[in-house]
Amino acid sequence: DVSLFLVATMTMFVLSRLLQASLFPLIGSVLGVNKGRTGAKRLEKFSMSLRELTYYVISLGSMSRLLPQAMPYMTASSKSWLPAPFGNVDLLWKEGRLTEVNDEFKLVYVVALAWYSAGLIQHMMDPKKKDFWEMALHHIVTILLLGMSYMEGHMRVGAVVMVLHDASDPFLALAKLTNYCKQARQRGSLSRGVFDALANVFFVGFALTFAYTRLYLYPQVIYSAHYRGPGHFFSRNHNAVENSLVYLLTSLLPI
Repeated sequence: DVSLFLVATMTMFVLSRLLQASLFPLIGSVLGVNKGRTGAKRLEKFSMSLRELTYYVISLGSMSRLLPQAMPYMTASSKSWLPAPFGNVDLLWKEGRLTEVNDEFKLVYVVALAWYSAGLIQHMMDPKKKDFWEMALHHIVTILLLGMSYMEGHMRVGAVVMVLHDASDPFLALAKLTNYCKQARQRGSLSRGVFDALANVFFVGFALTFAYTRLYLYPQVIYSAHYRGPGHFFSRNHNAVENSLVYLLTSLLPI
């Protein structure tokens, strides 16, 4: 598993650098993002946002595939393990730890861990933005959460957290991309108005999805981990490792 993780991390890092230096700028140039005096800087930001969008789409699709595998007895009915109103989040803990997982589950989980590890390296090399340290902390906490949940057999809750936590990010990336396209257009032009409308639509989608998944559903997972999870704070088998996972879950909420 360690060898797979290291290989995946290096592959993700190299592939990300190559795409950001070649394909993504080419797409931006085709869309005219590089026009104007600030075009070069805008194209760089466009490439970074496109890199983020590519990962989130792949990650969410892959993690979503893992949900029924993680708890095969669950259905889309009232027994669903997704939080209310889709079901009862406490069922996350019904079968305890996952001691055996198939190759697909392991691959997707390790690749997700490798992406955030490579992303942390990439983040340290990227031009520093206003949210530099916040995003660095986000990567570190996510890496710890994924790594500890994998080692402790809590991949069920790890997959749920990744889906809920990343569900709104594609909308934000799309809003940024369309906004960069808008900025490259002349004021008053039809194309600028179209990109402006798209940016607003994607931002509204981000705000609604963020409010539902991060501010409504995700706190339910945290609450369940505190009061229903194995080794929780109020159980007789109080466990420091389990509690550390809960702290990591909680710390991801504001970032």
